[in-house]
Amino acid sequence: MLKYDPGSGRLFVTDPTADGSPLVFDTNDGLLCVAPSDVKIGSLSLPSRSASSNGVTSTVIDVNSDHSIESVTPGATVVRGLLRTSWASGSHPLDDLWRSASGSHLDLLYACGSTTSPQTDTNYRYMTGMAFYSFFVDDNVLYMNERVVLRAQDPGAPPAITLTRPACTVYYRLLVGSFAV
Repeated sequence: MLKYDPGSGRLFVTDPTADGSPLVFDTNDGLLCVAPSDVKIGSLSLPSRSASSNGVTSTVIDVNSDHSIESVTPGATVVRGLLRTSWASGSHPLDDLWRSASGSHLDLLYACGSTTSPQTDTNYRYMTGMAFYSFFVDDNVLYMNERVVLRAQDPGAPPAITLTRPACTVYYRLLVGSFAV
């Protein structure tokens, strides 16, 4: 049930169907406040990443890179909004789907072969690959973290195997602010 207290300007909602009618929304809890300059719309282009194995040597790609987007208002630490990716190599199942930009976003996950034996830095049992993107604020700057790990299976002999995360563009529509009480 929606209620308004004109004396305090407080707006709140209770759930009359639950025991005790618990509070489910209260403007006294604080709302996300975003300065107009902290509405961020844009994109980042990321390069292709590849790992390969030819039966003799194997490469491992391990990228953990923070890409600076732009400055935000001091005190703005909360990032909400949407993102989508588009791969340069063509259609990908998650291409052009807008997703929530809260937390980390899985864009690539490869795994094949037996997973019963552990994979170590010297013992590659199967191909694996993952790519995550996360938005965050540090010292009044908005960043996107790119986390890509690619490990190619060692086939034991040629032919070579290559695992690639194609070049892609990450599009974003973000609100960066803080919860005001």
